[in-house]
Amino acid sequence: MEFQYSTVIDPSTYDTEGLCDGIDFRRNNFTWLEDRGAIRAQADWTKYVSPATGHRGVLGPQYSLLSSAIPECSPERLEVISYALEFGFLLDDVINATDQEQGTIESNDMMQAFLEGVQTGKITKNDAQTKREGKRKIQSQLLLEMFSIDRERAIAFVKAWAEFAEVGSGRQHHENFATLEEYLPYRIVDAGHALWYTFITFGMGLNIPQWEREKCDELTQSATAALVLQNDLFSWEQEYATAQSNHQSHVTNALRVLMREHNIGIQEAQQMCRKLIKQHVSDYIQIVENVKHNESLSADLRKYIEAMQYTISGNIAWSMNCPRYHPQASLNETQLEWMHSGVPDKLTFSLPSPPASPEVLGSLSPSWSVHSDSSRSSTPPLEEPITATKNLLMNLELPSPPPPSEIVEAPYQYIASLPSKGIRDKFIDAVNQWLKVPENIVEQIKALTNRLHQASLLLDDFEDSSPLRRGKPAAHTIFGAPQAINSAGYCIVKAIGELQALGASQIITSKLILTSSDKILSLFKGQALDLHWTYNGICPTPAEYIQMIDCKTGAQFDLVVDMMLAHSNASVKPDLKKLTTLLGRYFQIADDYKNLVSADYRKQKGFCEDLDEGKYSLPLIHLLQSHPENLQLRNILSTRRAEGKMMYEQKVLVLEYLREAESLEYTHSVLEGLHAKIGQQIDNIEESFGETSIELRVLWELLRV
Repeated sequence: MEFQYSTVIDPSTYDTEGLCDGIDFRRNNFTWLEDRGAIRAQADWTKYVSPATGHRGVLGPQYSLLSSAIPECSPERLEVISYALEFGFLLDDVINATDQEQGTIESNDMMQAFLEGVQTGKITKNDAQTKREGKRKIQSQLLLEMFSIDRERAIAFVKAWAEFAEVGSGRQHHENFATLEEYLPYRIVDAGHALWYTFITFGMGLNIPQWEREKCDELTQSATAALVLQNDLFSWEQEYATAQSNHQSHVTNALRVLMREHNIGIQEAQQMCRKLIKQHVSDYIQIVENVKHNESLSADLRKYIEAMQYTISGNIAWSMNCPRYHPQASLNETQLEWMHSGVPDKLTFSLPSPPASPEVLGSLSPSWSVHSDSSRSSTPPLEEPITATKNLLMNLELPSPPPPSEIVEAPYQYIASLPSKGIRDKFIDAVNQWLKVPENIVEQIKALTNRLHQASLLLDDFEDSSPLRRGKPAAHTIFGAPQAINSAGYCIVKAIGELQALGASQIITSKLILTSSDKILSLFKGQALDLHWTYNGICPTPAEYIQMIDCKTGAQFDLVVDMMLAHSNASVKPDLKKLTTLLGRYFQIADDYKNLVSADYRKQKGFCEDLDEGKYSLPLIHLLQSHPENLQLRNILSTRRAEGKMMYEQKVLVLEYLREAESLEYTHSVLEGLHAKIGQQIDNIEESFGETSIELRVLWELLRV
């Protein structure tokens, strides 16, 4: 690996206690950028969430975690991921300082803010809600900064953090692991190994092919084991003290596991842990040497494997002196000054030489790390069943309570439980920055919108004969088509009832019912067009296809905006119709496109599922109109109608035709145009309100195919 941004530190100037022998310790030459990022994160946390006084995160007086653990991090990326790591530490400290329930809320908020779709429980508008909104502001701004640098790797970062937050919400910190062999796999996940992977790849601009990910995890197993053991070794005193202050006897740490497994004291456990770390480090050094010239691996994978060894040495150097693990340690003067007076305006730098000597840089370099109870009603045993039944039938005065809703809602609850991107919730939050709808109403609108959306999915999957939904069996394949249809109808009627309850006055209620009924009817009309074309083998024109989208997908966004406008406290209420129409079109066409080209979509719904369903998507419409003479294609479509699906080989052939006709390229160009128009609409609306919606811009960026 070529070293552009880091310098080897003289071993006589630091101590690693022999825990990374054989690995150089390198430090990034631009550590002041890390200081800026971390101190900015602390300041924003204080401004939007709560005071960060006394917080000990990723800063260190001489060695910083990012500067040390990713020494070849590109300077233009160092500040933003430093901000992210410090924010991660702040969140982690909040979760660790609370009980399991509150920790779950914090983790779910992470996923919601990062648009990975796990919804939080209802939180009333109080101080907790204000803090939640503040975290979302910080996260949205963080994403915009990352998008502006490297959108593709920022998306990977978002997904990894959301998945990490989901794991964190279900931490097994209560579990008494019997052996280190049982503990390590859990600890590797809990410590955020997959998330750290995205920090390295983003920071160094690496692009490791997806098919090499499993190989990457396999080759770096020794390194990750060494890292988690390092972390447990150095964090033991802090974790033990926290447990004592919270009157807890249990500490989830490798040292505690070793003490229990081998019936030894803490000092012996520490010695054993150090020995294990050294062995893992020795193993990994050999792996690094073996893969350096292995050209069967991609160049970026080899760089990543080499970079991970510096994470080992850098983490040790940081852990030995950081205030997080050593309460007596203090930050350096520059860091303290910036924390007191604020960071200076964005510093400029030139490559490759830093603007100061290594000694001065050392004084500027901080270090960072990221570190319903479904109770069943029991039926009493029947005594004298024939007589009891006869008496029950004859006694009409007996109250007849309605049956419980668990059964009728079971298909809905199932599909609502599946992982989702939560785009509609994010759209509501983003637009509400302008419309100022009371939080309790916002939560009701979200619940109502999601109920209608999930009900439509129940119907869509059955009508399209889709076997999968979000990578799981579709609801009708579990509960049966009649029950799924019944549940969808029940939820639609229930949503209309919830809609009536939204009105603050009779006038608002009447207006909402009228406009919303039209939108709901529009959804069914749009679906009817789609089904009609599929069943009869009629290829619509592009104009007809757009009309169907506006009726079906666009109307969902219109309905949301109508409900919000009815309760808006904003002084300015511009027309959002163009924005919702464009969003609906982009959503549907992007779904068409990804159905044919996306590997992730294939996992969720199957290979080219739209071709199985006989759906006339935009790429297929373009192909049929541009090559009407293609008899093979038309006969494949006719055979599909007769058979009810396409063979794999037939779908591969249709994909070939789509590529030859440049139908996929055409569809992608349409999406690019729509994405640009959505951006223009956001610009216009922001100008009307005189306020930027960061969350809507993040959503806009994430939508791009």
